[in-house]
Amino acid sequence: MRRVLSLLITVFVLGQMSMACPVSLRIMSQTPVQGIEEARKLMFDHYGMMWVGTDQGLRSFDGYSFKTYRNNAYTPGILPNNYVRSMTEDQHDGLWIGTRDGLARFDRRRGSFKTYHLRGDQARLINTLYTDKSGTVWAGTNAGVSRYNAKTDDFIDINLSAGVISFAEDARGNLYIGTWEGGLLRLNKKTGKMVSYPPLSTRNTAQTMLMDSRGRLWIGTWEHGIVRLDHPENETAPGMHKMNEGRADFRTFHRLVEDSVSHAVWGCCIEGLTRVDMDNEAEVENYPILTFCYDMVTDGMGNLWALTRNNGIVHLSTKPSPFHFYHLDPAGLELPVNRIQKVFTTDGNRFWLGLQPYGLALYDRQAGQVLYNNHIPGLENETGQQGIYVQTISDMIERPDGSIWLASSRGVVIWKEGEPARLLVRSNSPFIGDSEVNAFHALTDGAVLVGQNNGLGIAFSENKGRLLKMTERKRDFSNCHVLSISEDHHHRLWIATEGQGIIRITGRLDDPKSFTYHQYAPVANNYPIDEATAVYEDANYQLWAISNSGDFFKYNDETDKFEPVNHRYYIGMGSIYSIQGDSNGRIWLSTDKGLVRFAPSDKQGTTTYYNMEDGIETISFSSNGAFSYGKELFYGSAKGFFSFDAAEIERWQQGASPSLVVTELMIDDRPYLWQDSLHRQRISADQPFFTQKITIPSDARKFSVEFALLTYQNQEQCRYAYYLEGYDNDWHDTDAQNRVATYQNLPSGTYHLKLRAVDSYGRLVEMPYAIVVRVLPPWYRTWWAYLIYVVLLLAAAYGVKEWYKARVNRRARLQQRVSELLHYREMMVMKQFINKPGGKAEREGARKVLEVEEQQHSSPDELFLQKAIECVKQHIDDADYDREQFASDMCVSSSTLYNKLRALTGENVTAFINSIRLKEACRILRQKPNIKMTELSMAVGFNTPKYFTKCFKKEFGVLPSEYLSQDSEQLS
Repeated sequence: MRRVLSLLITVFVLGQMSMACPVSLRIMSQTPVQGIEEARKLMFDHYGMMWVGTDQGLRSFDGYSFKTYRNNAYTPGILPNNYVRSMTEDQHDGLWIGTRDGLARFDRRRGSFKTYHLRGDQARLINTLYTDKSGTVWAGTNAGVSRYNAKTDDFIDINLSAGVISFAEDARGNLYIGTWEGGLLRLNKKTGKMVSYPPLSTRNTAQTMLMDSRGRLWIGTWEHGIVRLDHPENETAPGMHKMNEGRADFRTFHRLVEDSVSHAVWGCCIEGLTRVDMDNEAEVENYPILTFCYDMVTDGMGNLWALTRNNGIVHLSTKPSPFHFYHLDPAGLELPVNRIQKVFTTDGNRFWLGLQPYGLALYDRQAGQVLYNNHIPGLENETGQQGIYVQTISDMIERPDGSIWLASSRGVVIWKEGEPARLLVRSNSPFIGDSEVNAFHALTDGAVLVGQNNGLGIAFSENKGRLLKMTERKRDFSNCHVLSISEDHHHRLWIATEGQGIIRITGRLDDPKSFTYHQYAPVANNYPIDEATAVYEDANYQLWAISNSGDFFKYNDETDKFEPVNHRYYIGMGSIYSIQGDSNGRIWLSTDKGLVRFAPSDKQGTTTYYNMEDGIETISFSSNGAFSYGKELFYGSAKGFFSFDAAEIERWQQGASPSLVVTELMIDDRPYLWQDSLHRQRISADQPFFTQKITIPSDARKFSVEFALLTYQNQEQCRYAYYLEGYDNDWHDTDAQNRVATYQNLPSGTYHLKLRAVDSYGRLVEMPYAIVVRVLPPWYRTWWAYLIYVVLLLAAAYGVKEWYKARVNRRARLQQRVSELLHYREMMVMKQFINKPGGKAEREGARKVLEVEEQQHSSPDELFLQKAIECVKQHIDDADYDREQFASDMCVSSSTLYNKLRALTGENVTAFINSIRLKEACRILRQKPNIKMTELSMAVGFNTPKYFTKCFKKEFGVLPSEYLSQDSEQLS
C-alpha cells in the first residue's frame, strides 16, 4: 500500500499521457532502494532474481526484501570497491561485478568473491560487462577491451585508443564495441579483425547498444539521441536512422530495451522515458516522468523495470489493461461526490449510477456524456428537500412496463422514459415502512420485494402491497435492516441483513401468506455473526455469503449452516463488499484489497487477485455495488466506474510462471552467513539459494528455511505452503508475510522439505526438488557410540559368562572341600579312636591315615570350614543356636561370617547350619534306624518334626523314613 500511495499522482499523469497516445504504459509498483545515494545498474539473472548495483555495494531483491553485499567490518574485501558500475552473469552461476577499482566474480553457489585487477591504471574503472552467446565474459574499461580466459583464470587485453562503454552481439557472433568519443567498432571474435563505422554523431559516443529481434543495431548516444543501423554487418553502408537528434532533452540514453508487446524500443535517460516504434522511426514518444532514470530491463512480456534516482525501482507495464475505466467529472454539483455506489444498465450503453454520498448520474458510454440529478430527463422536478441530489440511490431494477425503480434514501423513485418521475414514500405506499429503501428483487409473478432499513415489503404494483411479518419460534425479526435480496434455483429467497444475520423465505412466491421464515444468526447457532452483505448462488447451485467484516461463508446443505471458509481458500480481507459470477462460473468479490476471482469448481478453490498493479485505477468499492450485463462485469469506483470481460482477463494474465527459490537459511535464528565458516560448510556446502541438502547439528534446537516467489507483481497476494516429509502429516499453508518453514527439536533422522507457492493469478509453482534435511543425533546416539555400546555389551556378556563359569567351578570345588572336610571329621573320630584303649595295630593304622589327611587339608579356608563345622557340631541339638552365637564362637563378626561362608560354600549361615544338622541326622539314622522322628529332629536342633521332614526332603530328595531304604539300594 505504501508503494501505491506514493505513485497516485504519477499514475494519474501517466494515465493522461497514455490516453493521448495509442501505446499503453502503466506504473505497476514502486520499490524504494533505501539507504543509497545512487543506484546505477539493474539486471535479472536467469533464475529471476533482481540485482541492483549501487554506490554502496551490490544488492539482490526477491520482491520482498533486499540483501546487501559490500565491504564492511564483517565482510571486508569482498569487493574491490563498493561503487558498482556494471554487472553480468556467466553460465556457471557466477555474477561479475565491475567497480571503480577492479572486477570481482561472485560465486553464488559457494558464496565466495574473487577480485581481478586488470592490467594498467586505465583499466581500474570497469565501465561495462557483457556475456556473449558462447559464455565468454567481456569487460570494457578506459584502456579498451578485456576477455576472460577460464582456463588461465585471467583476462586477455585488447588495447584501444578510446574507452569502451557498451557491447552488443549479432547472430553471427560478431561483437560490437561502443566507445567514448571513439565511435562504433566491430570485432570478429574468430579472426580477431576489428573494423570501425562512420561517425554516429558529433561526439561519436555509443553509450548503450541493443541488437533487436530483426538484427538491427540500436545505439543510445551521448547528447545526440538514438541511432539505428538497419544493416550493422555492413560498416560502410549500415543504413543509419536518427531519432531525437537536435533536442535539448531526451538525447542522452543510458539503456535501450525491446518490448514485443508495445512493438517498440524503449530508452531511459535523465529526463524520463522514450518510446520508438519498431516499424516507424518517426513515431517517437517522450515521457517526461521518472526523471533521473539510469537503467532499464524487461522480461519480454510487456513488463519494464526502470531504475531511477528519486523513485527507486519502478515497475511499468505496456500491456493494455483489461479493466476499462469510465471517468466522470462531478465538479460543480450541488453536493460533493465521493465515489460511484451503484451501477445499473438495461442496454449496455446507458448506465444509471448511484452516487455516494448523494445523487444520481446517467452516463452514455457511446457518446461519453454524463447527466447529473435534475439534468436527467424526467427528474427536473425532483428538487428541494426531497430532491434527487440529496438522495442516496443504492439499487435499481427494471420493470416489465419499461420503468426503472430506484431504491432511494427517501423511498422509491419510479422513472419512465418521457414521463415525470414519481416518488413512493411511506405515506402513499403500503409496502414501505421506512423512508430509506436499500434493495429490490423481482419475483416471477411480477411482484417486487422491497428491502428497507426496518423490514421487508412486497409490492404487487405501485400502490398495492404490504409489509412482511417474519417470525420463527417466537423470534420476531421483521424489523430488520435489509442489505440485499437473492433467489436460488429452488426459488428460496435469501435476505442479507445488518443485525439479524440471514433470513430464508420459502413457500409459493405468488402467495406471501404461504411464506415460512428461517433465520441464520448466532442466536440460531447456524451463522456465526449477525450481519451479512449478500447471499449468492453459483453455477453449481452452491450458496455463498459475504459480510462487510471480510468473512466468506459456504452453505452446508447437510448441516443447514453457513460455515466460514476464508482460511480454507486463503481469502484474507478487511472487507468484502459485493459478490457476483461470470459466464465461466467464477465468483468475483470486491474487497478492500481489490478484486478477487474465486474458482469454486476447482478442488482447492483457486483464488486470483487484481488491484491497481493490474490496471484498476482506484480501489474504492461500495456494498453490493457490482453489476453484470452480457459478458461484462461493472464496478463503481472513485471518479467513475470500470468494466471488464472475464474471459479477456484470463487471456491477458497468461505468461511464464515465476521461480520459487530459497532466500535464507537460519539455525537457531542465526542467518546462514552469520555462522562460522566451518560451521556453514557442515550445514550446507552450497548457499541457501542453491542448497539441496541441509545438515542440522545435534546441538541446534531450531532451523528455518525462508523462501520467495520471484514474481515482482502483487507479491503480497502470493500464498505459500511447505511440507516436511517424514515428520509432517500434511502441508502447512502460509502467506507472503510469513514465508518461513520453521521446525524445532526434530528427532534425528533424514527428512525431505517440499515447497510450493501460488501467485496472485492462482498459478501453482512447485520447487523442482525436495531439500534433504538431515538432523544429526547427539554424540551418544551416533553410529560409533552404538558400536562402543555393542563392544561393551559383548565384553560384559563375556565377563558375566566367565564369572558364572568360575562361580560354578568354585562351588563344585568348595562342595568337594566340604565333603573332604566331613571326611576329615571322620578322621577326627579316628583320632579319638587312636586315643582309646584297643589293639595296637588298629591305632597305628588310624594314626597314619590321619596324618595323611591333615597334610592334604591344611589351607586357611579349609581350616575355617573345619572350625565352623566343629562349632555347629558342638551345638547340634541346640535349636536356638543362631547366627550371632555362631559368629561369636568363630571369633568373627556376623557379616564376616556370612560373607566367608557365602564365598566358600555358596550358602548363607542358616543354610550352612541346616546342612550340617541334616548330615548329622543321616549319620544318626544309619546308627539308629528305628529312632522316632520327634527324637531325631530334637537331636539335630529342629523344633518340630514337620519342619525337619520338609528340610530333609529338600536337601536329599526323600523323606527320612525313606532314606535308609534308598541308601540300602545304592549299596546293593
